[in-house]
Amino acid sequence: MPSKSPASKNADVTLFKDQRAWVIVTFALGLLFGGSGGAYWAWKASELSTAVSTTDLRKAQGETYQRIIALSAEYLPAQMTYARSKDEDEQVLVLNKMKRLDGQLVVEKANFLALETKLAKLEGREPQVIRLDFILPLPPMNIRVSP
Repeated sequence: MPSKSPASKNADVTLFKDQRAWVIVTFALGLLFGGSGGAYWAWKASELSTAVSTTDLRKAQGETYQRIIALSAEYLPAQMTYARSKDEDEQVLVLNKMKRLDGQLVVEKANFLALETKLAKLEGREPQVIRLDFILPLPPMNIRVSP
């Protein structure tokens, strides 16, 4: 068997190193981009899922805002009616309506806070707090009976 020259041996070693480098590069590319389990595609799918979740949460948040606005639109006329009414029975009915609307506002604010907390976590920020309260009228004070 003929022996190889030193130059031939070096060429074989270099060729082997080149082949090994190509195998490693090909494996890395296959791992990164390959098939359904590729890291790149998993990352893109995660990004898309986050965008869809953010959009859904913003839509739900907008619906919550609309319900809060609708409650406000009901509450303000009731408050005016209560303030102008001289009939005690009507005032009781209107006050009960105002308390019911206030209870609904508490629920909507809790819904908003839950949505905002999830959205802030997805966006990597602090949740914003909504400050909105219906102020129930105080009972009359300094009542005097005149003879």
